[in-house]
Amino acid sequence: MKTALVRMLALVSLATSLSGLAAAGETKHNDPANPSAARQQTGCAEADQEKKQMKEKKGQDHRTLEQEFDRVLMGIYG
Repeated sequence: MKTALVRMLALVSLATSLSGLAAAGETKHNDPANPSAARQQTGCAEADQEKKQMKEKKGQDHRTLEQEFDRVLMGIYG
């Protein structure tokens, strides 16, 4: 039982250390061998900007709904 536990713990620690090393590797954003990397980055930036605009629009819609709700409540309860 002890040997199985030791083997399992060794396997788990090895797997976690390898995944940590894989995540710590350098990113390849400016890779000269991959010319499409720059195009992919601009596409990501455009997508992020669109997401930000959608989030702002949703926030404005939420605020207008709250204002309308406040007006209705003020009309009912004075």
